[in-house]
Amino acid sequence: MEITGWINHFLAVSELLCPRAQVSKVLEESVVIHVCSRAFHSIILLAAVTLFSTTSANAQPVNIQPELSRFSAPTYGTDAVAAAIGKTLANATPLMRFGTVVVETSYLTRIYAMRGNAPLFVTGAGLNSQAEELRAILQTLSKYKGLPAEKYWNREIEELWNTRGTSRLAALDILLTHSLITFASDLSRGQIDPQYLDNQYVDVARGGRKTFARKALSAADFSTLNFLVNRGNLVEGLQREFEPHHDQYNKLLASLKSLIDLREQGGWPKIPPLAASIRPATNASAIPIVRERMIQMGFLNSQSASSSTVYDSDLQAAVLAYQKSAKMKQDGIIGNEVVRFLNVDINERIKQIEVNLEKWRWMPRELGARYILVNVAAQELQVVESNQVAMKMDVVTGRLLRPTTIFIDTLSSVILNPYWNPPTNNILQDILPEQRKDANHLAKEHISIYRNATGRPDVPTVQVEGRAMEEVDPKTVNWNLYQNVVPPFMFRQNAGNFNSLGNVKFNLDSNPHAIYLHDTAHDDEHQSLFAKDVRLYSSGCIRLSRPLDLLNYVLKDESGNTEWVPERLQEIFSQPEAYPATSVRLPRSLNVYITYLTSFVDGDGILRFTKDYYGLDSRIADALNPVSSDR
Repeated sequence: MEITGWINHFLAVSELLCPRAQVSKVLEESVVIHVCSRAFHSIILLAAVTLFSTTSANAQPVNIQPELSRFSAPTYGTDAVAAAIGKTLANATPLMRFGTVVVETSYLTRIYAMRGNAPLFVTGAGLNSQAEELRAILQTLSKYKGLPAEKYWNREIEELWNTRGTSRLAALDILLTHSLITFASDLSRGQIDPQYLDNQYVDVARGGRKTFARKALSAADFSTLNFLVNRGNLVEGLQREFEPHHDQYNKLLASLKSLIDLREQGGWPKIPPLAASIRPATNASAIPIVRERMIQMGFLNSQSASSSTVYDSDLQAAVLAYQKSAKMKQDGIIGNEVVRFLNVDINERIKQIEVNLEKWRWMPRELGARYILVNVAAQELQVVESNQVAMKMDVVTGRLLRPTTIFIDTLSSVILNPYWNPPTNNILQDILPEQRKDANHLAKEHISIYRNATGRPDVPTVQVEGRAMEEVDPKTVNWNLYQNVVPPFMFRQNAGNFNSLGNVKFNLDSNPHAIYLHDTAHDDEHQSLFAKDVRLYSSGCIRLSRPLDLLNYVLKDESGNTEWVPERLQEIFSQPEAYPATSVRLPRSLNVYITYLTSFVDGDGILRFTKDYYGLDSRIADALNPVSSDR
């Protein structure tokens, strides 16, 4: 090509990349184009879609690594489009602008380097079959994965779709490849990084891995993408290699499809405002609508469909079940709270599922053969073994002002007859105010206070957690000096049934949040909380309604045997003074996932929604809202 031809060719590319690009210097046989870009920290890289497939629930990962070597360093022809792509990437800044779309150059160069800059989705004559498949994924199937197509199928791609000309085909291929990369990344890892979203989603280092930290695509991921494009059938390949395959994730996908289909049929009917609450065995014009909604949600079978206005016993049983699932008072009365919950717009419920799908994408791809999953939003705990729920129980979790932190950890040991060292917030907000009102409060709560040993021979010392300390008489302390300051003492509650941790504490290996799974004090005040529908009462820890059941489960080895028979455990629990803080190493460790899932499918196959008590869903939804691709 003549020098003038090269210059005109790259001027066309520069105008496509940024209409206001400035050609800074013309060399003897090339043009250096400075492409418009923005500061990296101002870019919100939120884009992801996932794939809908009727077989997604049964899809299993396949090992394609042995085949990847064939594509890791292929030999491609250096045609005009490949040359244009290579020149564009070579002269690009870290962030390139294509009209209103900003792409990361480093991601593009990684996959194009595997191909000798050969295009993925175009040829010299136009689009290939993979481009049509990607179009269907991004435009049509994305909604069934809860992700907006407009994040991926942008105006620039649309305008270039039927384009001709080397420079325009090169730009189209770069844009499509960018959409594929961000799609695959967010499909497997989520659209947003939770560690920057809210302090409830924490980044805890454990075993070299960051909890809930969104990782970039690896070199193996780019090799997989390159292989999938060359092989074809992107839908199946992306689903198998990048999409989560957790059972609950797939059930939410199926529920999302059902709601989307229902929305396209007009949605669900709204119940008109009630003049008075509807009680069983009475007549009301709203009853047929309530009955229809119960059938739609699975609380009533379709054979119960009727236009009768009588609130019959079958509908009452369905309403009671619905109230329980939604954590309402279970009285069978159709009042304003029931109506308000039933009338939540279908688009809001779809959005709620989308938010919870995002949370599942933050989870590790493999959860483990056995694991504990705590759902803070539902105040429930499940033990899962071989993808089956082996145990389920109600729990008490953090109150609104002291929420339970969301994180991942490992359970490797338990403490029988634990001491309780109150965290700072408990000392300042609970213990000290009560002690100032009642000089005997600490004694009543069996809490002792200690200070570092002074070395005086006339002052006796005691060993506390391996340190020589002196016990302090609370009545000798002027507690008014410590209004907003933690006193220079160690606070420790003695072991026993009165202890805030009860008889057993389940240690989490590396969490710095002082959040544990544990029993609770054996008195009516604490035990009665498990009977409540909403159980947000702790200072952040997770209180178990059936701690001994979980203890017996985790103490068993792979054969189901244990040396910790109930008689031995009872002997230890009955003598806390003789067996205080007895540490037991578990024969097998378990992963523990502390989650916040406001939408899930229960064991009966019913889609459940809870309230967004902590307001986390609303913040996630705001972050997931479709944004302009000018980002």
